[in-house]
Amino acid sequence: MKTKVIVLLNQFLDATNQDRFDVDFKDDKIEIIFWSLIKLENTKVYNKYKKKKKDFILRKNFVYIKSYTELFYKIYRLNKNNLFLNFIGQSILVNLAEYFLTMRGCIKLKVYKEEFYFTYDDKDKKVYQFKKIFEFGFLFAIKKFFHHFYKKIGLLLNNFIAITPKYFFVSNEYQLKECNAKRRKNVFKFQSMLITQSKRIIKLKRKFTKNFVYIDQEFENSFESKVTRNKFNLINRTKYWNCINSIFDKIEKNYNSKILIAAHFRRIKKSLPKINRKFNFHNTVELIYKSKLVIAHNSTAVFYAIIFNKPMIFLDFKILDSIALFNSKVTSGFSKYLGTSKIDIDIDYKYKIPYLNKFNLFKIKKKNYQKFYKNFIGFRSTSNKPKKLWLSISNNLNKITTRE
Repeated sequence: MKTKVIVLLNQFLDATNQDRFDVDFKDDKIEIIFWSLIKLENTKVYNKYKKKKKDFILRKNFVYIKSYTELFYKIYRLNKNNLFLNFIGQSILVNLAEYFLTMRGCIKLKVYKEEFYFTYDDKDKKVYQFKKIFEFGFLFAIKKFFHHFYKKIGLLLNNFIAITPKYFFVSNEYQLKECNAKRRKNVFKFQSMLITQSKRIIKLKRKFTKNFVYIDQEFENSFESKVTRNKFNLINRTKYWNCINSIFDKIEKNYNSKILIAAHFRRIKKSLPKINRKFNFHNTVELIYKSKLVIAHNSTAVFYAIIFNKPMIFLDFKILDSIALFNSKVTSGFSKYLGTSKIDIDIDYKYKIPYLNKFNLFKIKKKNYQKFYKNFIGFRSTSNKPKKLWLSISNNLNKITTRE
């Protein structure tokens, strides 16, 4: 009998997530089963997306848990020494699920995900960061402070009572160093899904184009904000997209290239802005690979541009800090670390595009890109190349189950 690997997440299954999580993975030792808790986390969001988004995919191993009764029943049916991992983060709901999974004799794995680790050593003080929120008004800042304090207390409490994993899977050098610094045992390497997806696209041998690509993040009304009920968003949708479109027009005119939009995969088509531009769904990685230049904010999709050595321009909208203070920090961090161009847009949507000749625009600092890759995407050592996540778990299955 195969060992079940239960993956807790709060996602819908579409073409992007199917590829991203390698949903169709088959193996002789393990069976990957996804439990989406999105309806239990936010019923309103679940119903809205189920009704309005038409690109969902059905798979037997991707299950939407619709009630606590169903959740506990599925846990009850599991045998001892099955595995589970958490792609959501800690919350009361997740802690509850993890607690009962552990009570059934299941083993928790911690899989490190891609984070913006390059900002962690930033000397920018938190006090200074917090002062920035007052740019949006005193009342907004006070409300934001209490919301942040409430969320922080909840996070600390949930992390305190969370089930402690004994087995850790890391996909880059930074994560490995963190585990070593904390003297963690049972640490296994795996190949980042970013690299796995990139290799798959390279094998297709698509032709390169002269197009630029913009990575859409749906900041104005994101899926994450809806799920977490984050109402701190001062973006004026019309001004925001008119500003972006204006920047696009000037870049296209100056460099004689067309800008394609890689739509955020969770965007509902009815939420598309009216800017007379096509939004391309579920092919972001391929668009980046074929492009001549990438325009972005702070999406993890930027990692693909680094893997493919693409020149980049970052758009740093100060208004995005009204959603979360790290937005501008991460965008600036990307640009600074990689040595790329950046356009600053103030809270009134005013900006200046720095002049760059074509030679400088399409030139990248390879050493910066390589350093980023070796620290935050892959590993410094090229020997014993790690396998993709599910294969790494399968290969180390005996080490995990026999130690329990």
